[in-house]
Amino acid sequence: MRIFNKQRKFFVVAKKVRQYSAYALGEIVLITVGILLALQLNSWDKARKDSEKEAILINKLKIEFIDNQKYLDDSIVNVGTVVSKMTHFLTLMGPEPSMVDDNLVHDYVAAYYWNPSYAPSRSVFDASLSSGDINLIKNRVLQEKLHEWSELLSSKEHLEASIGTHQHNYANAWLGMHSWKSAIALTGEMEGIGPSNFPFDQKKFLSLPALEHAVSLKLILVNIQKNLLIDTSTLQKEIIDLLHKEISSLQQDET
Repeated sequence: MRIFNKQRKFFVVAKKVRQYSAYALGEIVLITVGILLALQLNSWDKARKDSEKEAILINKLKIEFIDNQKYLDDSIVNVGTVVSKMTHFLTLMGPEPSMVDDNLVHDYVAAYYWNPSYAPSRSVFDASLSSGDINLIKNRVLQEKLHEWSELLSSKEHLEASIGTHQHNYANAWLGMHSWKSAIALTGEMEGIGPSNFPFDQKKFLSLPALEHAVSLKLILVNIQKNLLIDTSTLQKEIIDLLHKEISSLQQDET
């Protein structure tokens, strides 16, 4: 009898262990499912917030790039004007230059010192770069174009610095032979400023090899600058087009 009682107790205990194990396993499954669901909800919430931040960033970038494009178009025209004037300036020079109106020479000298540049607004782009929000942009082509744009601007800034340095260094040889006052008077930028009272020897000035060398270098550099700005314009237009498409895509996703 004792043996049978022990066997009965063994089966009862074993049954409870099985029931407890099943209950414990069920709890573990429920907890795991709960954790996974919470993680998924957090992931969905983060994805939603990231999409909202992406939409805001893309809209801000579009506004910034559209404004920059208008400014860039003006810069290309201005640099083109310098290229044209330096080209014509060179045709006046030689051992026996033909005489022209002094004002034309003054105008070309003023253009030699004119350095129209392109300094775009990039506050939105720089802020997104420093914060890492630029990585929220899912379109990898757009991301690559934005980084390419930044690198192109760096090249432009180095070139513009070189233009300023070279033009002043190479002007030292002939600077004393031309009056800045006459050039300033011609621009009309400053009221009450008239031409210089000192004589200007146009023939001697235009027959200087140093002048031809300086203007030739300036022409080469501003021509490179113009082409670089044209490349920047092409890239900016591509970026604006991609931004438009991204905004349309995001709006369709919301609906």
